[in-house]
Amino acid sequence: MRILLCFFISFFSFGSFSSVVRNYGRVENGTPISAQSNINRSIAYMYSSTGLCTATFLTTRFLLTAAHCTYKNSAAAVEIRVRDEKGTWYAANVARLITHPEFRMEKTSIGTKVFKDVALIELAEVFPFKIYPMRIGNVSEFTNAKQVSIWGYGKSAEWNNAGTLRRGTMMAKVEAQELFYGRTGLSMVMDKNNALCGGDSGGPVLNAVDGFYYLVGVNSLSNGCTNTNSADVTSKAEIAINHRPWIRSYVTGI
Repeated sequence: MRILLCFFISFFSFGSFSSVVRNYGRVENGTPISAQSNINRSIAYMYSSTGLCTATFLTTRFLLTAAHCTYKNSAAAVEIRVRDEKGTWYAANVARLITHPEFRMEKTSIGTKVFKDVALIELAEVFPFKIYPMRIGNVSEFTNAKQVSIWGYGKSAEWNNAGTLRRGTMMAKVEAQELFYGRTGLSMVMDKNNALCGGDSGGPVLNAVDGFYYLVGVNSLSNGCTNTNSADVTSKAEIAINHRPWIRSYVTGI
């Protein structure tokens, strides 16, 4: 296990980014999360030479992310970064990347289409502090628009490219997604001027129930970051529970 010599500063000037679109690949206009929050040990920064993504712990050794984050990568080229309660970053090596075997992606006249955009990351080692895995929740109550929280990391130059976890909100509804080849997914629209950006791919969509967070979606597609003051910003997320049988073929106890 490697310790990255980068520390998190626990105070922010919200006005420094709340009204400016920056190409940092993070939840646009989202709220930065302090190192003391345990959710930093639930959501990880996925770093590789081809770019960055976000991933969610299902167990201390397995994480869930988007397939478009893994399909061009090798395990040797990826590391998972998590920070402890003091803000110190740790990096873990990856044993294998498990891209869904039916994943495919194509560019069309209506945008990029994806099929089964989910993947697993198996760590070669566990982190030396407590990890808080997320439980997968159902989406039966999402027939009408419901507020969810979206989470992701970004390059965020002010933090030496280590990334800053940010939380935003969107309104989500379960419906057929043309960009998912007509399959059911979460269709999300802007709420409170928040939107998903590139580095948030693979990050979780969470639903709060009785004070607990449940993982209901995996960030997949978004047209955010370029027009976040417009009601036209939409994002698509894979429904996590739809993929639980495949996940369980690798991960026990889910």
